[in-house]
Amino acid sequence: MRRIELDQDLAAAVNERVADIVRSTPSLSDTRFAEQARGRGRAVLPLLAEAVDANPSEAILLSGLPTFDDVSHTKAMTLLITDAVGPLTAYADFNGSVLTDIRPNPQSQEQNAQPERLGMHNDFPFISDRSRPGYIILAAHLSEGSVPRMLLAPADEIVDRLDSNAIDVLQEPYYTAQVGTKLAWPTPRRF
Repeated sequence: MRRIELDQDLAAAVNERVADIVRSTPSLSDTRFAEQARGRGRAVLPLLAEAVDANPSEAILLSGLPTFDDVSHTKAMTLLITDAVGPLTAYADFNGSVLTDIRPNPQSQEQNAQPERLGMHNDFPFISDRSRPGYIILAAHLSEGSVPRMLLAPADEIVDRLDSNAIDVLQEPYYTAQVGTKLAWPTPRRF
């Protein structure tokens, strides 16, 4: 994993651009934030854009970013970062939003809204390579109290820990999966 540390000047430029986006978007809508961020990410975060261009498959930890009390600013910053690496993909299951915003909610029936850790899962397990998102941007907004935890595990590290029998079973076509319903794609595919 590559680490890119923003200096104070670059962090200040990100902070200023985020403030501009939020000021220009009175509705505070994710889609409107995305419209305001489009075309500006690469200019504000050239180090990130260059790193992605040089090695598109390498994970990058971007540190030294500004932090915000208001989650709308964190969302705008996430979209600015996203614009630096590539185009956005919307999730149909979240009303076509370009962001998924998971917060702990003990009253929710959705498992992913609970404050305890989710089991290991993959949001894109059966998507063909041509349909798979190029990048996934994760940004944390600091919270207090009981907050969900996230553990990222690259697939190759998981496979390295499996015995050969488990790998053989996982490669068998024991199930049918339909993909394309979660992402806003015009034609879902069945595999």
